[in-house]
Amino acid sequence: MSKKIGKKELEKLKKFEDTILNLKEEGAPKYSIDYEMEAQIKYDVLVDTFGVGPVSDAFGVLEVSKDDLTDHPTYLDIYGYLEAKSKEQK
Repeated sequence: MSKKIGKKELEKLKKFEDTILNLKEEGAPKYSIDYEMEAQIKYDVLVDTFGVGPVSDAFGVLEVSKDDLTDHPTYLDIYGYLEAKSKEQK
C-alpha cells in the first residue's frame, strides 16, 4: 500500500525540517535541505493532484517556475490557486 504525498504531508515535512534546522544542542545532527529534490517532490504532488496541463498553465499565469516551489508559502499559493481553479471547473 502506497500513500500519496499531499499538501498535509508536505506541511508536516516543513514543520519537521524547521525543527531539525533549528537544533542548537551540541552533537545535534547536521541537516541541510536538498532544494532541487524538494522542488521536484512538490512539483510531482501538484501534477499528481491537478495534472500537467493545469500546473503548466498556473506557472505561466503566476509567473513562477518549478524552482520557486522550494519556498513553502509560494508552493501553498500555487496549490491554493490550482485547487480554486479545479473547483471552478466542476
